[in-house]
Amino acid sequence: MNSIVLLIFLYGLVYIVDANHFLGGTITWHVLNGSATGTPIAIVITQTYSWTYSLITCTNTQIATSQLIPVGGAYTRLLTETLDCIANCASGTTGYVAPNILPRCSDIPIP
Repeated sequence: MNSIVLLIFLYGLVYIVDANHFLGGTITWHVLNGSATGTPIAIVITQTYSWTYSLITCTNTQIATSQLIPVGGAYTRLLTETLDCIANCASGTTGYVAPNILPRCSDIPIP
């Protein structure tokens, strides 16, 4: 009986999120100058995200000019979200500066 109550309690703690608007993404990096020596070494971080077209829409003009995706409503927090470093992070000009995660328009899928 105690196990059933515990299972029901634990099940109640599970937060179910329907995130069908976000289709996934990738984060890659490469060294900016392959022949650089010493420290720090500059790297380039590339972020790519996919969204459901009906919720995040880009026009052909926005794609051609590589504008930031239009956000509004529930997505306004994307304006301030950053890709945070979680280990071995120095601060200041020689350390990691967290880039924004707001992506640029790059494609329109067939709706």
